[in-house]
Amino acid sequence: MADTLGSRLADDGDTVRFVLTGDGSTPHPQGKREARAYIDRTRPVALIWMGGTVDLGTLQAAADAQLPVIMVNMDGASIAPLTGFWTRGRTRAVLGRTRLVLAVDKAAERAFVAAGVDRKKVKTDVRLEEPVSVLPYTETDRRAIADALNNRPVWCATRVTMNMVAGLIAAHRHATRRSHRLLLVAEAADPRAGAALAQAFGDQRLLTEQSSVAQIPQEAAQVHVADSDGDLGLWLRLASVTFAGGTFDRSDAQDPFAIATLGSGLIHGPMTEPFAARYARLDAAQATRKIDQWTELGPAVEDLLAADRVARLVAAGWDVTSQGAEAADLIVSLIRDAVDGMAA
Repeated sequence: MADTLGSRLADDGDTVRFVLTGDGSTPHPQGKREARAYIDRTRPVALIWMGGTVDLGTLQAAADAQLPVIMVNMDGASIAPLTGFWTRGRTRAVLGRTRLVLAVDKAAERAFVAAGVDRKKVKTDVRLEEPVSVLPYTETDRRAIADALNNRPVWCATRVTMNMVAGLIAAHRHATRRSHRLLLVAEAADPRAGAALAQAFGDQRLLTEQSSVAQIPQEAAQVHVADSDGDLGLWLRLASVTFAGGTFDRSDAQDPFAIATLGSGLIHGPMTEPFAARYARLDAAQATRKIDQWTELGPAVEDLLAADRVARLVAAGWDVTSQGAEAADLIVSLIRDAVDGMAA
């Protein structure tokens, strides 16, 4: 995450060097004495504490050195060891000098305020994380396909494998009861399997095309197998609803932020690794439609074809995925203030 901040500063022409401790190669200084010696040696302009249990000695040393302290991705457990009777007064004195706390939830906010941080210095539900990798696409291709679709409704399934075909066919047939022009875009998990997937859908009497053969779906097509480079970024910008592949089997799940960032309503199954934390955050914000079995997929797609329902999911998803940028902006602003203060 330090790389995220460094890149953000570099994009604006600022050169700031980050010194990381606790990363496996450089241990954290332990206690106030070690921390003060480390600060004297490295001469930082700010201390950014990224999650984990707070060390009061380090914060005390930073406060004594008049370093702005920014605490990131903090939960209630981070300060639980500091709330005992004998440490309460010292904890309040030290935490009261903190410049900013990014708390992961309301419970964390309450814990830090109770421990001595000014409520105005606590931002809740703002989390710094690795930037979302926005999938690429070509705007001229998107525009050409959108014109050809002529407002035809589209739903997408990502990372499609042969064992998903039967479930997707059943879901598509259910959803077309609401919209007979509905197009299913099946993004092949392995582009080399595109022809086999197209054959499997075609065998069930669904008119199927492949993007590697014809990029623009014909009006009569019911399924479009996306098996060309860059297809997913293109279709996530065109599909109003997307089912995250890999969430009904033991293969890796689709990154949900890749879907939510591009404004497609997200449906997923119960198996969410290696992105379980991201799915959980979206679920908590009611930014997804979680289903437990294949038979629920068709009704979920049908329901989300209603513009008002999918719009709520998309708006909630955007709020979650944009938190990282908000957190980075806050931290970068404070780092600049610290650097400017040193230069003055």
